[in-house]
Amino acid sequence: MTSQESEWMVRLSKDVEIAADARGVCLHSPDQPALDLNCRELEWLETFMHQSTRLTNATNGTERVEDQQHDNGLKGEDYSQLLKRLDRRGWLVHSLRYREVSLVSCVPVRPPSRPLPRATPTGGWLQFSHATLIRPSQGGWRLGVPGAWAHLRVHDQHLLPSLYGLAEGCMAAEWLSGCSKYPRQVRRDLILLMKWSQILGLDSGLEGWNLQDLWFHTATRRGYSREPLGKEKATPTERQRSILHLAQPIGVGIVDLERPDPEHWRSQDPPFAMVCEHRRSRREPSQRPISKEEVSNFLFRSMASRHGHQLYPSGGGCYSVRTYLAVHHCEDLSCGAYFYDPNRHRLKILETDRHLLSQLFKEQSATANSCRWPQIGILLTADYGRVRKYYPRLAYSLILKEVGAIMQTMMLAARVTGLDSCPLGCGNETLISKLIGTDSALEPTVGELMLIRTQKQAPD
Repeated sequence: MTSQESEWMVRLSKDVEIAADARGVCLHSPDQPALDLNCRELEWLETFMHQSTRLTNATNGTERVEDQQHDNGLKGEDYSQLLKRLDRRGWLVHSLRYREVSLVSCVPVRPPSRPLPRATPTGGWLQFSHATLIRPSQGGWRLGVPGAWAHLRVHDQHLLPSLYGLAEGCMAAEWLSGCSKYPRQVRRDLILLMKWSQILGLDSGLEGWNLQDLWFHTATRRGYSREPLGKEKATPTERQRSILHLAQPIGVGIVDLERPDPEHWRSQDPPFAMVCEHRRSRREPSQRPISKEEVSNFLFRSMASRHGHQLYPSGGGCYSVRTYLAVHHCEDLSCGAYFYDPNRHRLKILETDRHLLSQLFKEQSATANSCRWPQIGILLTADYGRVRKYYPRLAYSLILKEVGAIMQTMMLAARVTGLDSCPLGCGNETLISKLIGTDSALEPTVGELMLIRTQKQAPD
């Protein structure tokens, strides 16, 4: 190897482990079936693969482990087939070094879409995918595209200025000649690794996605990462912190709501199928106000806790969503903001800024494309920490699923109560948090719904 050449290194991915089962010794990872090993393969892996091993001829189709004599009497080249088996499963991290300095590593999250290319590209247009995200990670930088089979870790900070040109796009020949710190062969290998990792030119099929939506989708679905997605046990510190998050607002007064009789509903309510068929989003309220009794019935049917049980599902049984009311026109309820206590079925009166309340009603009616203010605005917030302590990688995804279940439950509850409703597509986080006195970092707003009485039944 000359001073102008780069080194290709490989090592096992961190989540690949050697274990024993009934059949013998094997390799396994969270997302792949076990791979059986013989004694010689096991000895070689234990000796060399926990640290990086250098490959020769990595990009010409004849890659093999650098020739070395092992204690078992075999040479590294005898294990090229094992490397290919590991690579096909996405278990190998490929790294590029120059003069004993690590430049970049290709870290797989699932099996590669194709083997490492044999030819190094020298021409054509080079540009990062529009969905490429660069962020600091473990003493370096991580480059990734949602949906790609691997991401890159940049270890050498001197590479960062040269990556700027790839964000705007340039010809390969221009980029190869512009990065003066590294020889041409090293730069060509960098291009090869970025293309193989799908950092360059993966926009086919992704153009219609919003970047934030794409990242959120791939981060909360299995198949895009080997990181576990599911319930995890919280530490005592996290559990105590979550309990503190659950404190209800103090309020400046209490409004007791009459507890309805569910037995009466069971004999008098219309059939479920009929309620579902008549569910519609309605946006134009009438002049007749909503009554306090109707508010009580609506909240009891949708959000009240009955013997510790809620009427809608929640991920892990966390039930993190909390309900606030912004009242504009309701009999026996003053105009203002309220917090609903689902355990005691009562409202806590919140100190209300009337200017903020009016601004909220204006924005809600504009969002619903209505010419009148809603009679009552339902505001849903979430205790994010309560979900995150058990689902650190799925917390917000599960909260939004819970909100969807609540919205359907509320709309059906409003319909059977004789009221109408309209879910709102978005809300003003800053305005709502100021109005109800919450910290949006701990208790973000996650849903809004208009509760109204209409004179005319209108479809969506």
